[in-house]
Amino acid sequence: MAMDFPASPTEGQTYQAPGGPLYTYHAPAWRSGAPSPQALYGRRNRIVNGAMQISQENGSTAFSALTGGYAADQWQASAVSSSAAVTAAMTKVAAPAGEITNYIMMVASPADTSAAAGEYAQFYQRIEGIRVADLYWGQATASRAAIIAFTVNLPVAGTYWVSLTNDTAAYSFLASYTISAGEVGQWVRKQVTIPAGAISAGTWSNGAVLCALLHFTFHCGSTFTGVAGFQAGNFLAGPGQALGLSTAGGCYLTNVGLYLDPDNTGVPPRWEMPDEAQELAACQRYWRSYTKYMVTGYALTGGATYGSVPFSPPMRITPTANFVSPSYSNASALLDTGSTNTNGLYQITITSTGGGWGLCTLNLNARM
Repeated sequence: MAMDFPASPTEGQTYQAPGGPLYTYHAPAWRSGAPSPQALYGRRNRIVNGAMQISQENGSTAFSALTGGYAADQWQASAVSSSAAVTAAMTKVAAPAGEITNYIMMVASPADTSAAAGEYAQFYQRIEGIRVADLYWGQATASRAAIIAFTVNLPVAGTYWVSLTNDTAAYSFLASYTISAGEVGQWVRKQVTIPAGAISAGTWSNGAVLCALLHFTFHCGSTFTGVAGFQAGNFLAGPGQALGLSTAGGCYLTNVGLYLDPDNTGVPPRWEMPDEAQELAACQRYWRSYTKYMVTGYALTGGATYGSVPFSPPMRITPTANFVSPSYSNASALLDTGSTNTNGLYQITITSTGGGWGLCTLNLNARM
């Protein structure tokens, strides 16, 4: 039986031959033998909090993306606009929306109908080297293929870009996806591929340090515009970037996955909603908060007394402690003294001989 392969296929598109194998398009040809959905299922996602389930720091409180902040754990909002206020937030869906429970959003007011040279709007995640060490980014021609899959809801049709930059912003990899007129204002699943050997230069650290930044760009001017593929320089978008902030509608992002593609299939695994408790533990490697944390004890005048808290799971590095709204009784000066990435050790100074305490919200930051 003759096979009627689709015309003008896109990378990763599949075709089921009548009575035959499943074919997957990998330029320049259709290839058989792609892994079954069962084989693809369960491939590990390298992104932390891809479903935007965790927002320890800001909850669902909106903030200005022009000054920056975390819309959800590990997801930074960042924008530069000369004509609009740009707001970001994490939002929980009001009603079931398939596999979507939470998303992060960005909107301009008034609409930003142009993009001056240095303007941009993006969400990005800093990726720790140990999470992607086996992708061998930067290792000449040895880097392995990967797929970035994600769900967006965007208010403007056109071309959008995903950017991967290294820790020094010296190199970028850019790939595009398209929102058709019929997809405007709709939740759609998109993907881009990083071919094997593509990320072939630069320093991409593989330890417990910053390796790369993954950017989803919705608005961009010429300063940060590069070309498709791998290149030297710090770029967020490529030619023809749609201006997602040019209408009153918001730009929404959720269910982000970064997957190794060892067989070069170009086909991402089926999206699997992460376990929320496991995602919280992954997020707490980088940031966590203890409300009503107290150090209490007895000492002579001017003496120190100590309190400790174990970090489970351990944090990436010894965190920076921020004592928010401290209050004291016969004590002062909450300090971090002798903490590690597995245990916090904090002290107060007793004002006069006797018992005393210091109370605060303790925020701990081990982000990259």
